[in-house]
Amino acid sequence: MSQTLASDFIQKGFDVVSERMQTSRKLSSETMQGIVLGCRLGWTALEQLSQLLREAVDRGIERRPLLDFVRNALGACDRGSEIFNQAKQRATEATFLPEEAKQTLATLEDLIERSSQMHNKLASLQAWLEKPRHPVALASLPDENGDPHHTGYLDLEELKERMLLRGD
Repeated sequence: MSQTLASDFIQKGFDVVSERMQTSRKLSSETMQGIVLGCRLGWTALEQLSQLLREAVDRGIERRPLLDFVRNALGACDRGSEIFNQAKQRATEATFLPEEAKQTLATLEDLIERSSQMHNKLASLQAWLEKPRHPVALASLPDENGDPHHTGYLDLEELKERMLLRGD
């Protein structure tokens, strides 16, 4: 599935950034800037993955594949958060000018905050998708065969309210 491939690709990219941080004892300004660039590229990839997820929802995707997609995206987002936090820690140990350090830390803190927001949205969507739904009687659905006088018949607005507004 392409969603799995995309999230695996992103996680492997974060693995490269992680390896770079682990292979260097004391990070130079140049190495740290490369790590920050890797983090920024990883964030861009996460945003693209999020866009793919929105497009899949807009096209109409079944619940189970959507849930798998969300879980994979959540895994990639969590890996990104982990790397951003590691990079921030390493940035405090790096040797570079105070202004460079300030800008680098601000960039990493921004990435950490954004990935936290993305995590919260994905986790909320995952919880909603995992929540069992109440069964809906076919006769209650509005279609050419539906009987509006049938007990439990719902018009479209009532159905939307039941499914969305109450959080069912």
